[in-house]
Amino acid sequence: GATEGGSRVVCDAGLLPRFRQVGASGTLVEPRCYLALGIAGAPQHLQGIQRCERVVAVNTDLYADMVKRADLSIIHDAQEVMPALARLAREKRHGA
Repeated sequence: GATEGGSRVVCDAGLLPRFRQVGASGTLVEPRCYLALGIAGAPQHLQGIQRCERVVAVNTDLYADMVKRADLSIIHDAQEVMPALARLAREKRHGA
């Protein structure tokens, strides 16, 4: 039931279409839970997620603005954490 979104940098690089950009110059989102994987937390991006109920941030920078905004933070490389999060989501969805 999730939806993909990305930062301006990701959309500028062509990795996601522009309509998936989250932030003041993109889409404002209001999910129950927002996973910020490797997002530093530019002011425009933080503005786009200000109505999120919960934010989980995965970032190597303990002092990143997204980590400060987060309700739960994992201080580690997002590329290394994503497979474990995906596995947990699959297990939860399939009742394992």
